[in-house]
Amino acid sequence: MTWIKLYLENSRFKVKTGTTFSEVNESNIGVPQGSVLGPVLFNCFMAGLPWIFESLGVKCHLFADDTQFVETFEKGDEMSARSKVVEIFATIKAFMFENCLNLNASKTVFIPFSRNQ
Repeated sequence: MTWIKLYLENSRFKVKTGTTFSEVNESNIGVPQGSVLGPVLFNCFMAGLPWIFESLGVKCHLFADDTQFVETFEKGDEMSARSKVVEIFATIKAFMFENCLNLNASKTVFIPFSRNQ
């Protein structure tokens, strides 16, 4: 585990915009983007997320850094559905916070579907 710690500690980066580079900055958290190990380490970091969904009785699908979950409800049970979705998002947000991640609200979408009867 020492090599992983050394790999992640004192990461340095700079940002390029057009032809201009920023100053070199340091980061003590996160996985270096663009690295070979980045996707593997990110998946290790997020490995607990499916168990959270399972503990809530929710089906989920993860692909790269995208997560989808599906919850079904009976017609007329809108208040229960709303409460359950709020609980799911709150639990995910807490998991992300505990792991020094942010749930990006601008990329988070709730899409309700219903049967046309």
